[in-house]
Amino acid sequence: MVEAGQMTATVAQNPADIGATGLKLMVDAEKSGKVIPLDKAPEFKLVDSILVTQ
Repeated sequence: MVEAGQMTATVAQNPADIGATGLKLMVDAEKSGKVIPLDKAPEFKLVDSILVTQ
């Protein structure tokens, strides 16, 4: 839509970065040996976004 001139910009995230971040968090959690209660709210981790203008 940006290339077609219908929008001037949009924001994108790299799915591979999202997956790699999730995998790293999972491995780190397993290595730590901590037990996370099932009723605990999940923590949010930010993944870089890219501004697409062309």
